[in-house]
Amino acid sequence: LIGGGMEYPMITIVGGGRTPEALYGVTSHEIAHMWWPMIAGSDERNFAWIDEGFASFAEDLSSDAFFGRSDSGLNTMNGYLRIAGSDHETPSMRPTDEVGPFMNRGTAAYGKPATVFRALRTVLGPAVFDQAMRSYMRRWAYKHPHPLDLFRTFEDVAGQELGWFFYPWLYTTRVLDQAVAGVEQGSGSAAILLEDRGEIAMPVIVEVVTATGHRSRQRVPVTAWQDRRARVEVAVDGSVREVVLDPEQRFPDVNRENNRWTPSR
Repeated sequence: LIGGGMEYPMITIVGGGRTPEALYGVTSHEIAHMWWPMIAGSDERNFAWIDEGFASFAEDLSSDAFFGRSDSGLNTMNGYLRIAGSDHETPSMRPTDEVGPFMNRGTAAYGKPATVFRALRTVLGPAVFDQAMRSYMRRWAYKHPHPLDLFRTFEDVAGQELGWFFYPWLYTTRVLDQAVAGVEQGSGSAAILLEDRGEIAMPVIVEVVTATGHRSRQRVPVTAWQDRRARVEVAVDGSVREVVLDPEQRFPDVNRENNRWTPSR
């Protein structure tokens, strides 16, 4: 084996010269396959994104823990964003052998679903997401789950319907673009105008810094967009000095240039 890695039940094969970080990454990725799909045996021919996406997601988390990095998933997300919404992108739910060249398949099966799981962990919170992952493994160990079984498990554990999330991210090549449209300063308060300029509705994480230096965060629920509104208003106390959407970059927004607002001089 010249390069890359390959998983088999109870054994992995890793080849090629690598840096310590790259060697750890591919090793943890292949070991993660001992769970997906070796225990929960999803159909990789048709749905490679389940096991490759989970393995890539686990690789990012384990690399952070091992090397002390803050967020390896950010690099994975940026890889997806390079082709997001372009003619080069293919929906993750397309059968694997119909996706196209390897780098296209790599995004559809590896990078994008890992990014999607990372975003979902932010939407649900780490505790709920991790519980859903464990429940999925308990329910489907030594069986052959379909993607719908994964979706239903997450919905059961989260106690909410998640079709609004899974469908656009995995069945389409739609993109997310949240923006700060402006800030209307009042007497002792302000109204932050948010716009949904993309094609996927998601919650909005809004960080606000006031003139006094006070920093706070609010979360706008996804339901704010689901009546087809394209603009939402967020009220805050005080004079606003800065607004940043998704400051930790947990969501794959295709245009971060419009995620920050400061007063014009």
